[in-house]
Amino acid sequence: MEINDLLKDEITAASERIESVTVKYPKKETVKGMISEVQNNPFGVQISQRNVKDPEEKFHEIDFEKAVEVAIYYYDGKISVHADSKYTD
Repeated sequence: MEINDLLKDEITAASERIESVTVKYPKKETVKGMISEVQNNPFGVQISQRNVKDPEEKFHEIDFEKAVEVAIYYYDGKISVHADSKYTD
């Protein structure tokens, strides 16, 4: 998935308004959590997952190379979805 400026801006500029992030990968793998860390150069996002039994799996680094969709859910009810245009399910 391409990391475009809009995705970067939404995650970095408004992170305090973001309730959760859902990342979809191929083969129906989905990871959902809250943003715990954002790195700007190189760009990277780590999310903290709830309801995970293994503490080593609590934090997930978003793999933008493999991700096919990133959905950002805001506290005000807004949802922003960024999808890989090359992916077909």
